[in-house]
Amino acid sequence: MRFSCPNCYATYDVPLEKLPEEEIRPTCKKCGVAFTIIKASGDPLKDRAKRMRGVVVLHEEKKKFPS
Repeated sequence: MRFSCPNCYATYDVPLEKLPEEEIRPTCKKCGVAFTIIKASGDPLKDRAKRMRGVVVLHEEKKKFPS
């Protein structure tokens, strides 16, 4: 799963299965800002409200099949 820092937009890759069910607060290695990451709840309204408060919401990546 790829996500970016909401402050400096540095990108990071973390497997979704390695993220805990509860929220985590990593610190960006580039700018030093701490931010919150959560897995998507499945409810678009709740997820949007959290994103508007500055939380990074991670969704499962859809598998791409070759055509």
